[in-house]
Amino acid sequence: MKKLQIPSHLLSKRGITDIVFDTTGVRIYSAGQWKKEKYGGRRRWKKIHLGINLATKEIIFAKATNEHTHDLAHIEDVLNKGNLRRGKLLIDGIADTHDLYDLSACYQKDLLTPPRKGASPFTGSKSRQNHVNLIRALGGDDIARSIWAKLTGYNERAHVEGTFSRWKRVLGEDLSSRSDKNIDLEVHVKSLILNK
Repeated sequence: MKKLQIPSHLLSKRGITDIVFDTTGVRIYSAGQWKKEKYGGRRRWKKIHLGINLATKEIIFAKATNEHTHDLAHIEDVLNKGNLRRGKLLIDGIADTHDLYDLSACYQKDLLTPPRKGASPFTGSKSRQNHVNLIRALGGDDIARSIWAKLTGYNERAHVEGTFSRWKRVLGEDLSSRSDKNIDLEVHVKSLILNK
């Protein structure tokens, strides 16, 4: 694994308009892990941040970080994959921040994320205000949020969940590498395998 040289541009694609982003956790299954599970001890795991092209369902961004890294730490790297083309960015509710709406607008992406319950319809970007007002107009409850998701296309975020499910079914729920450099390379290789 240390000698394997894979160009990082292989995950880069052109013409990406709509991006879906999410994070999941995977175990680092090291030697002696069964002892830790049997006799107690702290499990090691990493977060995998994935961005997929909504049109082709291909992985365009994959990064492994430690479990303490915030889910949105690499969002600007993901937005760079969009080549400043107009489109959508779909993320779960953790992304409902004014800064991320502004950042998405800089990259010409319309951020689709469910606003927090009780969100003010008068603060934040125009896009966020429109989402909050639409949910309120539909009734403001969970059913209204479900209708909002269908109307705006937010339901398409399920494609990244499908990618994680495929990843774990086909490639397993753990990483066999131990060093950070090798873990990054392993995640990159696995992403290329799933794309093929």
